[in-house]
Amino acid sequence: MQRLFLPVGQGAFYCEKFSEEDFCGKVNVVYDCGSLSGLTLLKTVIERVFDHREIIDALFLSHLHEDHMNGLPSLMKRCQVKRVYLPMVDTTDLALMRLAYIIRRHQKPLPYEDEDEYIESERFVLDVLQNPVEAIRRHTDAYVDILSSARSNDLLRDVYGVANEIFGEKIGNEDSQRWIYIPFNIRNDEEVSKVKWRFIKFFGKDPSPQNVAEVIANIERNRVGKKALSEIRNMYKGIRDGLNANSMTLYSGSDSPGLTQSLDLRINEFSRLKHGVSRSTAAGCLYTGDYIASEERCYWKQLKMAYDRHWGNIGCIQIPHHGSNGNFNDEFLTMSAYNVISAGFGNMYRHPSNAVLAKYRARHKFPFIVTQNQASGFSTIITT
Repeated sequence: MQRLFLPVGQGAFYCEKFSEEDFCGKVNVVYDCGSLSGLTLLKTVIERVFDHREIIDALFLSHLHEDHMNGLPSLMKRCQVKRVYLPMVDTTDLALMRLAYIIRRHQKPLPYEDEDEYIESERFVLDVLQNPVEAIRRHTDAYVDILSSARSNDLLRDVYGVANEIFGEKIGNEDSQRWIYIPFNIRNDEEVSKVKWRFIKFFGKDPSPQNVAEVIANIERNRVGKKALSEIRNMYKGIRDGLNANSMTLYSGSDSPGLTQSLDLRINEFSRLKHGVSRSTAAGCLYTGDYIASEERCYWKQLKMAYDRHWGNIGCIQIPHHGSNGNFNDEFLTMSAYNVISAGFGNMYRHPSNAVLAKYRARHKFPFIVTQNQASGFSTIITT
């Protein structure tokens, strides 16, 4: 099995490709697919990695931010996506996220050089933030069999639930062949509550989907003045990246210790010596999206508790939120695992954070930084 962190710049696009020689035969699993560095770049990478009409057995979305999902239409035109796992987001959260996106759109410069790309991406994002399930369905063909959400964290009680959906009867009975996928949802209650309280204070009414939709409609019709727009923006002041109401992490790996992964030297020929990393690590990977892993929040403890049984099997980590300091946890530095950061070269957000990179340098440990440079892609090989 090959695990790929694909070079799409300021975004996130990861996949795991099982081959015919693996226990399950040919199976593809994708976690996130988006980029602010350009849809043309994203489409090029999709066409390089996947054959026309190739089957993707499962697609996991960490959260509903543009740079993690705007490549879905291109991916679904190229491939046959069988099922999609969405994070749990209720209708009120969706409405507040849509408002946050529209407000940022009126304030920030275009993240794309090509305006047509921006419009294409914007249209899809707004559609998803209106109704994720229906929006994604509209971008699929008739061959899509299932569109399922990550129903709840009850999935943790049955670690084979998602794996059985993906692999079916090929799941394997021996411990070494029990490859599993465990999504874990965390709702960012503190940030959502803060935005809701500010909405009530400013508008004098609850942030119901209907009330938020009314505000959005007035903005779109230019019925909101500059002062009011500024006040609405203040609702999201201090809120990370506008608002991420929910994060869905994903553990991918063996159900028991023993399997290992090693650098794919076809892609990372000189990386092992350059980064001073081990020849091999445990086979599991923790994908984090934009998870708030900082120590001052309770979310880190919840994450460790959720994956307590498999924590020792994690040998690769997608560092959350493109290496942002506010989402980082120093414990990443102590783990025997490859650390991978996805961040566009020269991005306006200044990711990864200099403070985070300084922590790595102090420990003489260096992350793999995947950018839009095609030579920066990171990959490991797992023999299952």
